[in-house]
Amino acid sequence: MKKIVAGILILVLVLGLVACGESSNNGGGNDTNLTRVENVEVSLRVFTDTYRTGTYSGEVLDGVPHGEGVFTTYNAQGIRWTYTGGFVDGLFQGNGVMEWETGRREEGYYQYGYLFSGRIYDEDGDLLLEMENGLMLSSALVGAWEHVEYRLLEELGFRFNADGSGTFFEYGDILEIIWRSGNGVLTVELIEYEIDMVFLYSITGTHLTLIDDNDWVGEFVRVG
Repeated sequence: MKKIVAGILILVLVLGLVACGESSNNGGGNDTNLTRVENVEVSLRVFTDTYRTGTYSGEVLDGVPHGEGVFTTYNAQGIRWTYTGGFVDGLFQGNGVMEWETGRREEGYYQYGYLFSGRIYDEDGDLLLEMENGLMLSSALVGAWEHVEYRLLEELGFRFNADGSGTFFEYGDILEIIWRSGNGVLTVELIEYEIDMVFLYSITGTHLTLIDDNDWVGEFVRVG
């Protein structure tokens, strides 16, 4: 009899752990206090300290996206994009897909609002970036880029190495950098000055476009 009771307790414990695992992989969708909304306006934090206002349909907890849902908004250039997947406390969390109206797409597992493990594809369906446990496995940014207006003078540009290191050169100064990218955002840390430069970026063929918080637009061309 004791063996039977012990077996039942172990079974209940295993099933409970499985259920918890499913919940963490798919946002907070198993919370019994969840309700559902349709096409409500919300402002969510996306990417690095950036908030976007858009429409949300899906599960909420105390009025905050939590569980499975769909969020649609526009980037700074007016391009519509949609995230479909898991949410936890208003952040992208769990399995999800992000799609831009241009055809750009990323898919995988999100953690704290970022693509943690998965792939990003460009408008033509070619692989731009692969992530695994928060680390870049490959990126179309790897290589050397020079500003189109200063290309012959070699006065402004970047070199991005596959290991996340690199250099930034500007009017004769060459600075060591650490860089990372994801969700269309490029962050470049100037090691010497402990300053982060944050850009929205897009790549079309051999051309790279960077846009900073002050709406400066830089056009670069691949040179290596």
